Amino acid sequence: MNKKILCGFLAAASLFGSAVFTGCSSKSSTPSELVAQSERIAGEMADMAENSPMYLDSVSVAYADGTLNVAVTFADTIVAVEEYSDALIEYVVAYYIKQRPGQNLDTVLNTLSAENGSLKITLANPQGDRKECTIGASRLKKLFFMKPSELNPAQVKSDIANIMEKRAEAYREAYKAENAEFAFEAGFAQYELVFANASAYSNLTQDSLRGRYQNVLRAQYDSYGECRGLIEGVLESLGIEGYRFVYTDKNDTKTLKAALPWRIIQ
Repeated sequence: MNKKILCGFLAAASLFGSAVFTGCSSKSSTPSELVAQSERIAGEMADMAENSPMYLDSVSVAYADGTLNVAVTFADTIVAVEEYSDALIEYVVAYYIKQRPGQNLDTVLNTLSAENGSLKITLANPQGDRKECTIGASRLKKLFFMKPSELNPAQVKSDIANIMEKRAEAYREAYKAENAEFAFEAGFAQYELVFANASAYSNLTQDSLRGRYQNVLRAQYDSYGECRGLIEGVLESLGIEGYRFVYTDKNDTKTLKAALPWRIIQ
């Protein structure tokens, strides 16, 4: 399962720091408070990238003319930024700010509102592909209050499924299966591997199948560094309880299943 890609949004969402917001402030001739906020954010983003070296290459933050620009470049070549829809970006931003209410978010959102400003997120991968998403100040405030069910969860899960599906081929190759598919099934991110014959896994039990993937998933999540908590939190908020691996043969004579809830991976 590829949850990596989601962590890029941590970089974008983190710009809010620890915060909740209050009402809008009025415009002033003094320098925008977002100047100091952007400097604070830039420092936090630099630390985040440093603590997630296998996933993030760099994060930059700049403020100009009412726009907070957050540019995230992934280190992982598997990240396909074009698969990050605006709905997915907004969902992750909403999740993150709900977890960290406080004065910094007050300042960012109130100042953006007063300046009729926005947040602009740019995602890039090592191949040079780019994805941009702009969220206006009024929309950002709404995201704080909206329930997950109001944030287009069906589209978000579809986008995440497309991202996670990329790992299916690696699992197929690793164990010489004929086919591998991914889907969300009964609350789990499920990979189903189909073999030519059931003899390919006849020596496995449910416990040994679980053990086969436990360390693989732990290593995957460890590689996310500081982004790990956000990735797991977003998936849990969508009702995903962990992973499930299913082995079957093309004649459907024997099926072996093993679930790995989050507690087993952590």
